[in-house]
Amino acid sequence: SPQWWFNACSQYYSIAAANQLRKNYEIKNNVHYDFVVRLRLDAYVVNPIDVSLLDTDTLYTIYCRKFNMDLNRYWGICDKLAIGSGKNMDTYCSIYTNLKNTILNVITNEQCNRFSNESLLLQNLLDHNTKLGFIKNNKAGLIRDVENGSVAVYNCENGTDEQFELKFKKLS
Repeated sequence: SPQWWFNACSQYYSIAAANQLRKNYEIKNNVHYDFVVRLRLDAYVVNPIDVSLLDTDTLYTIYCRKFNMDLNRYWGICDKLAIGSGKNMDTYCSIYTNLKNTILNVITNEQCNRFSNESLLLQNLLDHNTKLGFIKNNKAGLIRDVENGSVAVYNCENGTDEQFELKFKKLS
């Protein structure tokens, strides 16, 4: 639908623009980040992610049963969170500039049986030979309902909504 296309392109443009801001900041301030995180604004990650266990040559996403257990039914990659080196995140965030080729490759890819944001994202990463990894054993998903200091989070690993108490750390 036209609204889906508008929302998808807007999301991809925002991802690319945010990544460019990060790159400009690194250049201006002569800094380099070991890992860069892309997190949807409506996503909630319950457990801390131990980056010391992550390989800088790999782009990680949250393990999602929907996509990773049944690739014959849902071909794609979870778009709620991504973490990787600046180089890998440059590839992840390049979907906006590569959108035309990515769409053509999704359409002609015999493995892909579902046209979605998730399939476009996976195709873009595969087109650039990006090594993929998955963060498991972490309850993470989209915030569904917030009331009385708790949040309903869709658990990507088991496909259910779970209630969690909101926990925020005070920034100094």
